[in-house]
Amino acid sequence: MIEQNNKTKINMIRNFGFIAHIDAGKTTTTERILYLTGANSRSGEVDEGTATTDYMIEEKERGITIKAAGVTAKWRDHYLHIIDTPGHIDFTSEVERSLRVLDGAVVIVCGISGVQVQTETVCRQSDAFKIPKIFYINKLDRDGADYAAALDDIRIKLGYTTVPLTIPHYNGSGELAGIIDLVNSTITYTDSPIPHMFDIMENGSAAEYRELIDNTLGELSDEYLSHFMNNTLNAEIITKTVKELTAKRLIVPVLSGSSKKTIGLHLLLDNITGLLPSPLEAELKKGFNSIEKRGEELVDRCGSNPLLYIFKIIHNRELGALYFARVYSGILKQNETLFNPRTKLAENINAIYTPFANMYEPVNSASAGDIIVITGLKSVKTGDTLSYEGNNIILERLHFPEPVIFCNIALLDEGERDTFNRAKSELIIEDPTLRITRNPDTGESVWGGMGELQLEIIAERLKNEYKLHISKGN
Repeated sequence: MIEQNNKTKINMIRNFGFIAHIDAGKTTTTERILYLTGANSRSGEVDEGTATTDYMIEEKERGITIKAAGVTAKWRDHYLHIIDTPGHIDFTSEVERSLRVLDGAVVIVCGISGVQVQTETVCRQSDAFKIPKIFYINKLDRDGADYAAALDDIRIKLGYTTVPLTIPHYNGSGELAGIIDLVNSTITYTDSPIPHMFDIMENGSAAEYRELIDNTLGELSDEYLSHFMNNTLNAEIITKTVKELTAKRLIVPVLSGSSKKTIGLHLLLDNITGLLPSPLEAELKKGFNSIEKRGEELVDRCGSNPLLYIFKIIHNRELGALYFARVYSGILKQNETLFNPRTKLAENINAIYTPFANMYEPVNSASAGDIIVITGLKSVKTGDTLSYEGNNIILERLHFPEPVIFCNIALLDEGERDTFNRAKSELIIEDPTLRITRNPDTGESVWGGMGELQLEIIAERLKNEYKLHISKGN
């Protein structure tokens, strides 16, 4: 069993991802949070190609996220493992395999556009994994932004019971001046909350939204209703109730702000650490015993033996194949040998790293709740479970859709054939939605994927990363 001091550390971990429609502000929010928490000394900009998590050439040129990227930060003694996910439909599988290992999610909604198509998709994906969510309405500094309309969108289009915890505060000129914290009855202009202001908190929209909080929570919690009736409500009781109902996925708390202008992000961070579950609080993961073929085996997250789930593989020029893993139980140490129940083979852990986008910090060990990168594996695929031989617990594998669009990619220089073959092998391992076959008539490689953009990016990577001379056709 894990020791009490390690349990305390695990309880301070928050594994979450930003999910949303493209251009809702996931990467900008990630950048500002990395700056606010001190993880970065400056805040990168998507439009300038300086964002930490958009490190690929293709991401910098297009200003979009293509690969889910993990970063770490610390906020008020909490350890944040953050995954910034793509918003384009062609890369939905990147979102799905990230959600597979997360304990919570922050859904970012554009304050102008509201809930868009891909927002609905990623919310359905998170629901399938039973992930508690916080919503963050972004871009409320822009012309045309409408907090109330976006809030209605979340309720009507997605069917969630919304509990607005913060709302935007505009000055006389209609500019976003700060954020009203409805729970603590404060207004935050930068990072310093101003205490209770009667004229704002007790009148107008703030009073109406606070009444909505009481009505919603009172209907779902007898304890909350009792405190309300006895006039004993306080911020601690409100937060406790919201956290309990969020964990049960009966409500979605809603925050507000402008990531571009760093307005509302302190409150977002406080609510991420205060409302989303730790690895010890998250719903237990289920697997099955690969030997006895029994289902519904629960992972012992307090066990002493390491159990890992491989959710992503990429290839790094210096380090070779990098295996992204979530540790669900025990403590993993460098040079340990684990067992893969799928292949019945032993796998040696050569090195362990903490990921920070495309940078990797070596560490000697990792414990339950950590999201890490490991090297040295030989016969491991995305979705494999690794543990000590004898455990034989397999977590549910991910199932990826078949391609819906195809193109021919021809090699123009036969002297590059070996590199071309290596590229095909590596890209298929990295992207489980990619399929490569051979056209029997022309001999060209036929590449299948989820959309035209995905295949365009693949062709660009062949040129940029592998330095291949190719032509792409229909």
